[in-house]
Amino acid sequence: MFPVFFLTVKLTDNPRKENELIERIAGKDEKALSELYDRYAKLLYSVILAIVKDQKEAEELLQEVFITVWNKSSLFSLKKGNAYSWLVAITRNIAIDRIRSKKFKDHRSLMEGIELPLENIDTSPLDAMIIVERSLIVNEALSKIPHEQKETIMLTYFEGYSQKEIAELLGIPLGTVKTRIRMGMQKLQTLILSGIEQ
Repeated sequence: MFPVFFLTVKLTDNPRKENELIERIAGKDEKALSELYDRYAKLLYSVILAIVKDQKEAEELLQEVFITVWNKSSLFSLKKGNAYSWLVAITRNIAIDRIRSKKFKDHRSLMEGIELPLENIDTSPLDAMIIVERSLIVNEALSKIPHEQKETIMLTYFEGYSQKEIAELLGIPLGTVKTRIRMGMQKLQTLILSGIEQ
């Protein structure tokens, strides 16, 4: 199955409600945080797991995400994007920071070769089916974009490389990396929202 980050291209059903929840959380409304957790825990957990590839680490980081949301909700601004995008960005950044840390790299090398069963938190059969269906759509969309764009997207979102590191790794200018990622993401979004084909 393809990593879940691209499944977050979907826009939520009620962005106004989510923005209101963030505003309530900024006012330290615990009920709003609980509601936001209920709406997003599974999706954000999947994003984290796709990046860190360790169930225990993903569960720990999910808690860190919601602590960060609680502490930084007053910084949320509709001018910078919607609540959904803000949550995914926080999640991705926390997960990538973890895989870049020395402690995590040391832990990962110790765990190399040990396979643990991965169980999603309370994933119902319907949730699993939806994830698989979206994964198929994303895989199809990825097969339609140029290889160079796909490569830079994969290195950025799933391997945790910075754009500068990708430029050095591939031996191309930083501006080219940025362009490939931007154009690839735009094409993916267009393909996914249009039902693919092309």
